[in-house]
Amino acid sequence: MSELLEGSMVSQGRQGSVQTWTPAVDAHETGTSYVVNVALPGVDPDDIHISGQGSTVVITGKVERHWQRDQGAVHLQEIETGRFSRTFDLGGEVDLDKAEASFHNGILTLTLPKADVMRTRQIKVKSGQQASGPKASSASESHFSPSGSPPIEGQAEAGSETHLPN
Repeated sequence: MSELLEGSMVSQGRQGSVQTWTPAVDAHETGTSYVVNVALPGVDPDDIHISGQGSTVVITGKVERHWQRDQGAVHLQEIETGRFSRTFDLGGEVDLDKAEASFHNGILTLTLPKADVMRTRQIKVKSGQQASGPKASSASESHFSPSGSPPIEGQAEAGSETHLPN
């Protein structure tokens, strides 16, 4: 049994030292925000610190577990303890003033809205009476002809297809 556990046993140096570990992260992007889930088992939410600038987010904190060594020897310790830190670049600027963080069942969830300059927008194409600017032409007049000549034969019927004469 001792040979089986030997590879997993905590070294004496690790037991008494403060270590830094890196929590696991899942991140995805929607049209309006970045959503980041961080696995922080056993961490007190008051010990989590989140900061950021531009497109970079930094999550730091600590988790402490006090072993009662006088009650017996530790045979296996795989649950991380000590300070943790995770820094990552989201690829686009976020609006940190509107960011939200929640913590449930050991998972920190950050919802980081994209900065207005980064948000995907839809541009609606207006036609007919709705169009602003110069008067829009009707569907039958909407063919582009750089020379001012009538459309190429078959163009009106084919929609977006253009048939060029040989």
